[in-house]
Amino acid sequence: MIENLIPRSILNIALILTTVIVGIVLHKAGRPYNNAAFAIHKLTTVIFVVMIIRMIIPYTNMHVMNPLSIGIIVLASISVSGLIISGGAMSLDKCHELMLTIHRLSTLAFLFTMLGLFFMLFQKIK
Repeated sequence: MIENLIPRSILNIALILTTVIVGIVLHKAGRPYNNAAFAIHKLTTVIFVVMIIRMIIPYTNMHVMNPLSIGIIVLASISVSGLIISGGAMSLDKCHELMLTIHRLSTLAFLFTMLGLFFMLFQKIK
């Protein structure tokens, strides 16, 4: 797992940066959303979530989970759920302003939990 951690982390960082940048571009361009950019935004999000799960599962199997680790994983899961639900609602034009606020807050929460997750993973390999 250790030898794969750095390349996987770099890939995950590239995916989340792509997702955030394309999300900002989508927001600035406004509705109707560009189909190609929207597809890239959704696809990179899904790939990122799958890759993160593939990093977390071996970690949880190899190490005793402390309350902080559990909290980080739970907060990351909640923020991803908020991102997916609010993003879907925005694409359907449901409560757009409220969903945009939830999407932004979930993005910030997710980015901070990802920093915590990467810190936690790299602390264990020292």
